[in-house]
Amino acid sequence: MNIFVLLLALFVYSCARAPLENKEMALRKLDAPPSSFSDDLDIKPFLEGIRDSIKQLKSNEARFGEFQFGERVIYKEDYIKGLENLIQKSKNKDKQFVLDYIRNNFDFYEVYGRDKPGEILLTSYFAPLYNGRKKADKTYSQPLYKLPKDLVEVSLKDFKENEDYNLNFEEVEKNYVLGRLDPDVNDRGARRVFPYYSREQIDMDEVLSGRKLEIAYVDPVDAFFLQIQGSGVIRLKDGQLWTLGYSGQNGRKYEAIGKFLLDKIPVEEMSMGKIEDYLRSLNMFDQYKFMAKNPSYVFFRKIDGRPITTLGTRVVDGRTMATDAKFFPKGAIGFLQVKEEDFKINRLVLDHDTGGAIYGGGRADLFWGIGKEAQKMAGPFRKFAKLYFLAPR
Repeated sequence: MNIFVLLLALFVYSCARAPLENKEMALRKLDAPPSSFSDDLDIKPFLEGIRDSIKQLKSNEARFGEFQFGERVIYKEDYIKGLENLIQKSKNKDKQFVLDYIRNNFDFYEVYGRDKPGEILLTSYFAPLYNGRKKADKTYSQPLYKLPKDLVEVSLKDFKENEDYNLNFEEVEKNYVLGRLDPDVNDRGARRVFPYYSREQIDMDEVLSGRKLEIAYVDPVDAFFLQIQGSGVIRLKDGQLWTLGYSGQNGRKYEAIGKFLLDKIPVEEMSMGKIEDYLRSLNMFDQYKFMAKNPSYVFFRKIDGRPITTLGTRVVDGRTMATDAKFFPKGAIGFLQVKEEDFKINRLVLDHDTGGAIYGGGRADLFWGIGKEAQKMAGPFRKFAKLYFLAPR
């Protein structure tokens, strides 16, 4: 969930290609792997990430039934088998063996891209490490909330596919909406679903206060950026580290607040650090008012170990990738390239994650790591890249 994505979309890429219409257009098979196919990281975390992926794919029958690569459809069981063969053959082998095995046993598919096939805008995200407390005090005053029980998901897909409902959902991109279930019945004896509370209602009106949803308390600005990243680590006063993973969202539109600062920060200088500096220059009331320009709100859950992806796997530094699940198969492996004079990437990646502002056929977000060092790299990271998905033959 990168804060710069919408800024880039609005101010840098006004001439982007038409958006994708369907999965069949999203990937195109290559005749051969790229000549520069290689890998610049330790291969062991990648293989461990595949094992984690296999475990999750096997445990989630409903959400992941098939993998689509252009016009080719691969059943989940067959894709898992391809990954299992890779793991089995690579046991006790070196990186070069893994690369050779993939080259000889997998087909490469380039993504639809932005301005041309295969080319994407690559940004990066991280898991922040912030100080926090179990109880609120003057400094750590903002609660991080668990998923409220009155937040419900209404499946528009089910209504679309039911001919008994004469409703027009043609303009609705998502197959569901999130809302708030009214505890009371109306004059017809039915319970209604309303839009869920906005950031302003939650943080300023404190509509969730007193419902025992608080996990921990952090600085208000830290809480805002933690929600943008979607997961992170809280260091408590006694030194304990609590990992918080994404649990849900209020259904409101994500707005990158940087676009409201263009009169104060030039777009070419816009960064997370600059935005944070501006927020911290405000008094607390004005901080909350400004942050409320982004009505989207994220809820968390405590987890053991490292942060969890959309697929349910643990994040792998430099390998885990977020793409648009509407077009690209979660659980698939890929190959990512950045070829700039001062910065190069050639590596296998794991498409396990999604992001609130990562959409379309020419976007991806790469997980960089946890803490301040990862933040320094991930915050300003914006590169043109090449992205390919791999399918077992």
